[in-house]
Amino acid sequence: MTLGERILKYRKKAGISQEELADKLNVTRQSISLWETDQTVPSLDSLITLASIFDISLDELCGRKRIADIKDSNIHESNEGDAVDISNQTATNETADYIAYSETPYSKNILRRVCNIASKKIYIICISMIALIIAATTAIILTDNTADSSLIVIPIVFFVLFVALLISTFIRNKIQIDKYVKSGIGTVFKYRFYSNSMDIESTSKQGFSKLSIAYSEIKRTVEDNGYYYLFINNVIYTVDKQNTDGDFAAVKTLIEAPVISGDNDTTHKKRAGINALLIVMFILSILSLSIALFAVVISIRYAPLPEYPFTMVEYMWEFFLIIPIPLASAILGIVFLTKKYKCLKNIIAGVIMCVLLSIYGSFTFAFKNHVNHDFAYIKQIEVLIDIDLPDKGYASYETKTATKTYANGMVKFDNREEILDTIQNDYRFKINTDLIPANFVNSYDLAVTKNYNYFLLYDTACNEANNALDGNHNGHRFIYLAYSVEENILYIVDFVK
Repeated sequence: MTLGERILKYRKKAGISQEELADKLNVTRQSISLWETDQTVPSLDSLITLASIFDISLDELCGRKRIADIKDSNIHESNEGDAVDISNQTATNETADYIAYSETPYSKNILRRVCNIASKKIYIICISMIALIIAATTAIILTDNTADSSLIVIPIVFFVLFVALLISTFIRNKIQIDKYVKSGIGTVFKYRFYSNSMDIESTSKQGFSKLSIAYSEIKRTVEDNGYYYLFINNVIYTVDKQNTDGDFAAVKTLIEAPVISGDNDTTHKKRAGINALLIVMFILSILSLSIALFAVVISIRYAPLPEYPFTMVEYMWEFFLIIPIPLASAILGIVFLTKKYKCLKNIIAGVIMCVLLSIYGSFTFAFKNHVNHDFAYIKQIEVLIDIDLPDKGYASYETKTATKTYANGMVKFDNREEILDTIQNDYRFKINTDLIPANFVNSYDLAVTKNYNYFLLYDTACNEANNALDGNHNGHRFIYLAYSVEENILYIVDFVK
């Protein structure tokens, strides 16, 4: 029986004329006649109204029946009135591909669960990043030296950013969830499952909608507490397993293992592999700064003078070594975006991380003339202070220029006994900094050397030691020395007051 024939049948059964039906539907009588003769098809809204007028379901009007209804109807009255058993007969073409029916009224708990599932991914990413940043910060703190500890600023900045992102995401989702729950309570979703697709009808305060979805469009499924959550085109649909008629076992197979239309199983596995690769590359791109930071920390730990603050800058060129990771992610994103993969995030993250890594890596070259390692400057200090320092060791110090009024550096001598003997036999070195005003020497330098053993503040203009409190020293050049016996490091500060 055609749709037109069913409209004619139910109209006559209801005892309604074409004119009366046309008035109820706000259409012309000719439209009713065209529908009943199958020359035209009613709109979806007209079909819904027709079903309501005839007091039948939309399925009945369209000629679809549930398998359960067919199985329950074990006998059929023939035209002659004889009872005929059709329990083993094949269903008509209109019902042959029908599998099951499910109905899910959206309650407050279901809506909140849907929102939580949707938000879970971003929460996991944010929390994972915060955990990694905390691990990086802990590793830097455990290095237990001044230079590495200065790196703590970078992970702290990222920690603050990700905590802010997590909090803002939580607040935004909370507002959206409350709004979604408020508007969604009472919505009813009806699912009709067929062998190759599923129909989804929703009735809510906003009205009625219906769409047909191929199983290949299901990207992911989550089973939880008697419900199936289907991820389809950035929307999560909830199927109540307990409120289902028909062969739901067959439905479960279809929704859990959707096959891409026109593709074989090998192609499907290939696409899944590419999606996994894109996700891995995206995560590695996000982590690339942390990876580069760890590489710098490791290099600093094995540097001759890991305590010197500028040692970090000298090793930041290693950020360039990590650029291939986000660059590969961005290139893969561009390639597969043209093939309809969802990988825009790979391009965005890859480009951003490439830029950041390039900026940090360029610090080494930007400051390459800022630090020296030769012993020429150490020899100048020897002459200025009239002290005999060892000739061999490793020095790192800021380049001193005519206009620069402040510079610092460190020296680790090869011969510990020689430098220690020199300092211990020089009466000018003190074992505390009580004679040095806190506002005279840079507070940072005092903090770095607070656990050192010997100290000297020398006025090169007056050729006097530890006399900072005596007289006016404006414009004088001072050399501040501090020596750590344990580390065998001589800390030098060259400044003009």
